Amino acid sequence: MAEPSGGSVLDRCKGVGFGPWLTREVLYEIEMLFRTSDQLTAELHADFAPPHEVAMALIESFAIHARALIHFLWRDRGHPEDGFAAEYFVPGGWAELRPDKEATIRGIDDRVGAEIAHISYKRIRVTDDERWWRYGQIAASIGRCLREFIKHAPGEMLIENFRSRAWHAMPVELRVPIAMSWPADDQPRPVATAAFPLDAPRPSPAFRPPRLG
Repeated sequence: MAEPSGGSVLDRCKGVGFGPWLTREVLYEIEMLFRTSDQLTAELHADFAPPHEVAMALIESFAIHARALIHFLWRDRGHPEDGFAAEYFVPGGWAELRPDKEATIRGIDDRVGAEIAHISYKRIRVTDDERWWRYGQIAASIGRCLREFIKHAPGEMLIENFRSRAWHAMPVELRVPIAMSWPADDQPRPVATAAFPLDAPRPSPAFRPPRLG
């Protein structure tokens, strides 16, 4: 298959043989989102902390990948060279499948813009407590929407092994029909659930729910 060139992303995505190329980039974003989240989680339980600049680079990388996927999943249009999940479905089809944004990811776009992408006066007004990134919760919220795209996007519009690689990039708890979700008020509560994985488990750090109390 030849590399696409020229025209808008929408034209390339809908063109015969061009659809898979965009999902190569989507897969990269998925893998990076969950790998950086895993690394940040591992840091919390490590015996030593990485240098400050390394930790900050990891957080900023996670935030950029999170914003890219939020735009891809929840926007239907934008810059003519940007791609969107909605382009893989009949008009209105993706809007019926995707879940609403959860509380954990509302406002991420503004945060990334003000705290990372721009030298903004908003940074001055952000308190130390507000600077924390709840990367595990953010990744999980995005992952619950990604599940629908991975399951329902037409196979002919995906690169080879897209589904299997995307599933394996996600934590086991996100690859089950029922999984832990954060309530709308963003306050964790103890829950119990049982389900069967949609794919074989992947090696990953153990899932650690937040401490209660």
